[in-house]
Amino acid sequence: MDAGGLLMHRRGRLTGETRRMRRMRRGRRGLTLIEVMIALVILSSALVGMARFIGTFSHATKGVSNQQRALDLISNRLDSITRQPSYSAIDSMGSAGGITQSVTIDSTTYTRTTYLTHTGGGLTDTVDFKTVTVKVAQGSLAQPIEKTTIVAGH
Repeated sequence: MDAGGLLMHRRGRLTGETRRMRRMRRGRRGLTLIEVMIALVILSSALVGMARFIGTFSHATKGVSNQQRALDLISNRLDSITRQPSYSAIDSMGSAGGITQSVTIDSTTYTRTTYLTHTGGGLTDTVDFKTVTVKVAQGSLAQPIEKTTIVAGH
């Protein structure tokens, strides 16, 4: 027997207590039930957190997409107004009380209203311009989005 409490055979082979320790180390290759349960709790927590993030991200992305479509609808309307062949033709595209249209894109309905006011334009007036405001509303938007432009007379 040596100082560490191990039994050695003449040829250097391990005997007695040392063999048992080796078998115990080899036999413990799997995980205990507690280790598996702790790993499942950690994994479940991570998956729940990831699912919440994906839901929030998806909702935010949808909101931004709706805002961008609203801005596109406004830009398209203002472009069509400023490209009218004559200054007087703009009057048919809006009114002081607003002209409202419903526009559906990808099963989402937007309400677009075009307001138009005419300033000046009389024989003695020194100014002649039309103020055009386009407002777009949609249920998921926190508030309607609007843009205004001024079109000067010729």
